[in-house]
Amino acid sequence: MPFVKVRNDEAGSRRFSMWSLALWVLLLLLAYGGLQYLQHGDFLYLGATFVAIVVCVGAIMRHEWARSAMRVVALLIALYALVSGIAILMHWSDFDSMRQSAQANPQIAEDVSMLLARTKRVYQIALAIKAIGIVYLLWLAWVLGRPAVRTQFHRRQTRFSRG
Repeated sequence: MPFVKVRNDEAGSRRFSMWSLALWVLLLLLAYGGLQYLQHGDFLYLGATFVAIVVCVGAIMRHEWARSAMRVVALLIALYALVSGIAILMHWSDFDSMRQSAQANPQIAEDVSMLLARTKRVYQIALAIKAIGIVYLLWLAWVLGRPAVRTQFHRRQTRFSRG
């Protein structure tokens, strides 16, 4: 039994595609996120990230089971980014109230204002990354459902399915 399976059909040929590159970028981001969750001891998110990594690798290897699973994973991550972005926006007005509270105490007003400005900038960057990520993940879920891409995936052959 050979280790490498060679496909000669046209549908299985490996040509460059943006969705394949998008999967590799997503895999790298998932691996980085997994390391962060491991460092912080958040094992629930680490387990979910591990499942997403397995599905992403399966999609990179163009297994049919992973294509539909990757669409679901991409939609779930996009939904999570949307909900967490809304949560950030719900607390946006807190920056002004904290700044006003800091102005009441002149000894710490300058330090707190500088810290709040820095935190607000981090939140703005996080919101921008979430917005880009949502569009990216929705595009990935859409493109993996297209018929032209669907034909590039193959079913896993077992010993019993060979003729």
